[in-house]
Amino acid sequence: MVAVRVTAVRRRRAGDPAVDVVLDSGESVRVHDRRIGEHRLTPGADLAGPGLDALRRAAAFDEAERRALRLLERRPRSAGELRARMEAWGVDEVTAAGVVERLGELGQVDDRRLAAAVAESRRAPAWPSTTQPPSRRSRRCPATSATTPSGRSGAGSVRRHTTIAPRAGRPDSWRGGASTPRLWRPWSGASIPTDL
Repeated sequence: MVAVRVTAVRRRRAGDPAVDVVLDSGESVRVHDRRIGEHRLTPGADLAGPGLDALRRAAAFDEAERRALRLLERRPRSAGELRARMEAWGVDEVTAAGVVERLGELGQVDDRRLAAAVAESRRAPAWPSTTQPPSRRSRRCPATSATTPSGRSGAGSVRRHTTIAPRAGRPDSWRGGASTPRLWRPWSGASIPTDL
């Protein structure tokens, strides 16, 4: 059995929990900083065969955990989905199960919470009619508040709704084709009765 000596323990960046353990053989093993206490890693420490194997297994575990956390940053995932992804990465089943179990303990993987969120998102409409943003073509013109000389509200006091017309010279396909509705002007008359 050949013992390997730890020559340095370096943190890559300030605030990064990952550290590089540099061995005298030239090998560098990247592990989480919690492994420093678990494996008693200090510069000058000797690692025998079983200790070195345990450090390499811990490095594989930590790498799989880092990659899984990056996936979970994008969107929540189920335990089975994470196991399948880790299998695609080449992580053995024991390590994948350990990573999923640890992430479950940390509250990052919860199949029940994910199932409830998916069910809730499928029940709710994507855009409720009261909060749906107006389309680009249905922007409203501001209301005018003109009155007639007699003091009665005239046509100028009615809010006018128009849509933005396409620029001249644009083909009809630019507007979305034949299925796109034409311009809509509900009050285009000169006078609109307001005393109804």
